[in-house]
Amino acid sequence: MKVIIVGGGPAGSLSAIRLLQEAEDLGRELRVIVYEAKPFKRRGPVGCNFCAGVITARTVEKLSKLGIELPQGVIQRRIESFYYVTEGGETELIKKNHGEIYSVFRGGGPRHLEHGPESSFDRHLLLRAEELGAEIREERVSAIEQRGRDSIAVIGADESEETADLVIGAFGVNSSLAGKLKANLGYSPPQCVSVAQAEIEMDEAQIERVFGNKLFAFALRHPTIRFLAATPKRRYLTITAVGKDPSLDHLIEYMRHPRVAPFFGGIDPEQALNCNCHPRMPVGFAKGAASSRFLAVGDAYASRFYKNGLGSALFSADAVANLVMHGSPGKATAKAYRSKMVRRFYASNRCGKILFVLNDITHKSRWSSRATLAFLEHERSKKKGKKRRLNNLMWSLFAGDRSYCRILVDALRPGLVSGLLLWHTRSLLRGGINWLSGRR
Repeated sequence: MKVIIVGGGPAGSLSAIRLLQEAEDLGRELRVIVYEAKPFKRRGPVGCNFCAGVITARTVEKLSKLGIELPQGVIQRRIESFYYVTEGGETELIKKNHGEIYSVFRGGGPRHLEHGPESSFDRHLLLRAEELGAEIREERVSAIEQRGRDSIAVIGADESEETADLVIGAFGVNSSLAGKLKANLGYSPPQCVSVAQAEIEMDEAQIERVFGNKLFAFALRHPTIRFLAATPKRRYLTITAVGKDPSLDHLIEYMRHPRVAPFFGGIDPEQALNCNCHPRMPVGFAKGAASSRFLAVGDAYASRFYKNGLGSALFSADAVANLVMHGSPGKATAKAYRSKMVRRFYASNRCGKILFVLNDITHKSRWSSRATLAFLEHERSKKKGKKRRLNNLMWSLFAGDRSYCRILVDALRPGLVSGLLLWHTRSLLRGGINWLSGRR
């Protein structure tokens, strides 16, 4: 069997790795070709995959089970906690388990990064796929065309053709190719929102002193930006603004907010954000993503709401490998794959949208966020071994280490709801008493 994978990011590399591993276990002959025009050697946006680069504990664990360990050159920083800044104050969320969370560079790193491509997470995965036998072609793909019932072709930028039994679309939502496949394959990319993202170079000692091994999340009232995340690397911060298609100007405005600016030590964001991009983030499902000879993987099909596509890449790569190598390309395989992807992401993402609305309501009101932070402090003061339900819930929401459906179920548990209502009532009464005292 011959499989062509278009795109050498995590979804493409992991698909190649899983297909080759499965073929070896089953004793089946398999040829895998991976097309990737920018194999993550160059620094700046031209060599990047436009992601904040946070690898969750669950992803690290799954990669390890596949025999993929991340070397020190790839790991930029080990994340130990989340620091949350709201309208009502600030708090630190304590890690609820001992799994490792890493920050990495997805591509070759920012424009002015001194060390080379060994720092790239995506390149590390691509080289691992090559070690297992995948052929890597540094070529751009201009089209994918169905050729009868039993064959499909990949067209290169130089009009060269390569036919295969199956093509796996791992080109992501930021590729121009995604919008060119409707006429021939019936594929349309998922609905997306844009993200404003930038890399800020800072003194390593300053990053260590202010940010340390914490991933910062800012949830302050803003007409465009829903939240801003700051991910520390060694000498860089990756700044990601998520909301209603925020622009670079919106990001600069947000960073100048009096609650945000002190964390950046007087840096003028207009001067500092010289390595920036506006990647697209999927918030829906692709159409025509699974047919008899074509399967889209990773966020080219679907991804978790407001999360990067690494979890989707792992899940879809594993699903494709199992279905294809234990059967063959065809309508039955496509139907089974669609069913797996829908079951995995549809309900979870609907729950995720509800959770982020609840988070906005809770933390963008000064009174409500103060009450919530007070409840978190109350949880922290409990004896060791006692459950910190709200801390664990918020950790999972930001870290993305659990299904949104499970997080929503936990959020609606009577014990947690009653506790939050109690602390909100206390906050309301205290505010009323203070107001009456001031009036007198």
